[in-house]
Amino acid sequence: MRYGGPNFEKKGYVSIWVSKVTLDEIPEDYFEERYGEEYEDISLSQWCENFGFGYYDHDQIEDNGVAKGSDSLDRILGECSFSKSFVDHAVSMGRKRGLDSVSWVRCLYDWSYSTSVTGINDDPYMAFLGFFEYDSRAESKYEPQFQ
Repeated sequence: MRYGGPNFEKKGYVSIWVSKVTLDEIPEDYFEERYGEEYEDISLSQWCENFGFGYYDHDQIEDNGVAKGSDSLDRILGECSFSKSFVDHAVSMGRKRGLDSVSWVRCLYDWSYSTSVTGINDDPYMAFLGFFEYDSRAESKYEPQFQ
């Protein structure tokens, strides 16, 4: 499973997942990458296992959020790299799905995850928001606010 299964690598796209629960409700090892012989036949992390793919380039991941409670999707996602090029479209998608206030976002750059391939749109902790074109020359919409 780790290196098999669907490959969603696609330059110039960012796939975005958002929390459905507060950060303290997400298991501590949910995003933890699993290495070693005992793990070589399973997905790299529980998060990607739950969403139906075996691996990803961890250097392309960007996480952002708040430690307690929630904040607007616009604010949390707007602090992420290159967000000026995709945040308005992503926030619009979030509003349509009732996801305009979240505690955590996970961006996977150069990745175009497809629910039509996996059939998985969410798990108990995270929801897939969509994939969006991004411009690597774009700035963040907001300066990061460390909370």
